[in-house]
Amino acid sequence: MHSFTNALTAPGTYCGLQVATGEVRFALTVDETGNTMDGPGVYTSRAMPMMPRLSTPSRRRCRGLASRPRRFENWECTYAGKAGLAVALDYARARGMDAIWDRVQLLAEQLRSELAAIPGIIVRDIGAERCGILTFTGDGMGAQELQDALAARAMNVTISTTSSTRFDMEARDLRELMRASVHYYNDESEIARFCAAVRTIAAA
Repeated sequence: MHSFTNALTAPGTYCGLQVATGEVRFALTVDETGNTMDGPGVYTSRAMPMMPRLSTPSRRRCRGLASRPRRFENWECTYAGKAGLAVALDYARARGMDAIWDRVQLLAEQLRSELAAIPGIIVRDIGAERCGILTFTGDGMGAQELQDALAARAMNVTISTTSSTRFDMEARDLRELMRASVHYYNDESEIARFCAAVRTIAAA
């Protein structure tokens, strides 16, 4: 998506900005004294989809991206989100990353196995080493129908379409996939309950 905006930041001063797919391609700005900066533009980093105030400290001649992680911060700050992230990091470190990976793989493979045993359900995952995200389809059942039926049972899944992974899905003639995932805080009883729900829906 492309956008182009311009404004008069001061009498006789023009400011233009073009953005394309998260990259600021061109900017002609003014510094704090009202003078235009020299050169074609200031923002050339592909790392920033937007230029919030905290991430672009003001200098005398222009604004530039902060060199530290603050470059990814917006002007507003979600302190609850930061607190939640800290708790999640503590939880993950206490469990250990290797243990988390082993647990996720164990649960995901159990889910794949139980889904594959349901008549009309086809697990679509490929690859030598599979992660905690799995995809499947139901014969004679649209993805939206299945998603709605699971949502009515307080079970959340998402739908992936061809636009999400065009090369792979076009090569396998797939138009939509159900996408479910497990995490290390899930347990086997939840997998059993999910598969029982899918079995009931598929048989209806």
